[in-house]
Amino acid sequence: MNDHPKISSIAVVLAASAILPVLTALGLGSTSAAASIASERALVIAVSPSSVAGLEQVQLTISRSQPIDEGEELLWGLIGSERCPSDFEALRDGLQHYAVGQGASLPYETTLMAPPERGVYRLCGYVADVLRGESSLTVTASADEATQARELSEEAAAAQRARQVPVSHLSVTLLSHRRRASRAPGWTEIGVTTDTYAHVIVTVAREGARRGQTVRFDEGSEPPDVAIAQSWSCREPGAYSYLVSARSDTGPTLTRRGHFASVSRAWCRAAKQKEARARERHERQEVERRDREARREAERRNGEARARREALERWERNCRAEGGTPITLYTSEGPERACRAPNGGLLPVPE
Repeated sequence: MNDHPKISSIAVVLAASAILPVLTALGLGSTSAAASIASERALVIAVSPSSVAGLEQVQLTISRSQPIDEGEELLWGLIGSERCPSDFEALRDGLQHYAVGQGASLPYETTLMAPPERGVYRLCGYVADVLRGESSLTVTASADEATQARELSEEAAAAQRARQVPVSHLSVTLLSHRRRASRAPGWTEIGVTTDTYAHVIVTVAREGARRGQTVRFDEGSEPPDVAIAQSWSCREPGAYSYLVSARSDTGPTLTRRGHFASVSRAWCRAAKQKEARARERHERQEVERRDREARREAERRNGEARARREALERWERNCRAEGGTPITLYTSEGPERACRAPNGGLLPVPE
């Protein structure tokens, strides 16, 4: 694998000074000799490109000047942390984890997918579970942000290309909606169809008026359902005129002119008269309704009073039929009717 392509990258080599004291203590030579051995064992981890958007692919290359010994294992991992753990076992709780089998030949190359969320991630290389090198990968934007930015860029590029071509067609459609009320008698929808991304101006004015309504918009990749809706008014009845123009950044401007009717003064006058008659009819019906309710309430109260009077007269007749005399007793709870017996006391009186 010595003919692998050259890769533009950021490579961070584990500092030789971190293992020099160990090599010296083991009697592996002088400080300079230990530094040479440490440099030979350090891994060079290269990531290309080193700055990407989420879920984009990057090329990973791991190499060193000295081959991996038989029985040793090359391991690497990607972790969402500022520093690499000192041993591979501590890396297993990281963001992602990959392992390469024993005795893997160097340089080792593979394709890696960047994490979906933005941030700075560490690529850690291990030989025999010992950290030997590390590098970084920067995710500049999340996958969703990258997708949105790409779509906006594509949309802007499409608009730029389209506006370098003269506008080829422009058509206008009118659709009127009539209502019965003089306050809101209706409206007219003015639809515009033209080239995508064209610059469109729609001006609508009541005939005879100095000023009107103007709408400017850039036609998108899809035409709008309604370009402008002109409401009618009985305060300003009559016809309207419109002017529609469409252009790109080059070539001539296409225009369309026309007229459309709204409501006439006669229609508004008839509608207002009809509404006035309807209001009068409603008010008359409301007065009649209130009169009927008042009569029903009076009849109800009169009926209840008549029923109470008849019940009292019937009770008095029954009292006299028993030989008693109707009297009124005044108690703490108020006056009560009673039937006094001839020899004193009270008589029970049937209803």
